[in-house]
Amino acid sequence: MSQGVVESDKTLEETLTSLYKLHIEPLKEVKIVTLDVVTTLFEETNIAKIPATPPKLYGFALVDDHGTT
Repeated sequence: MSQGVVESDKTLEETLTSLYKLHIEPLKEVKIVTLDVVTTLFEETNIAKIPATPPKLYGFALVDDHGTT
């Protein structure tokens, strides 16, 4: 289950450190954190292709007209 999407202009290390200190460190009971680091994005504007796209392979981020996920 995804808890959100983060887009940053910082380095991966800076972003992870910031996320850790803000969201994980205060929760002492957290034992495991899994992250997907996306390095390549592609936009699919043909909505008819989406049902045939395997989400386990590509994943999805739906974005509205204002760029919000």
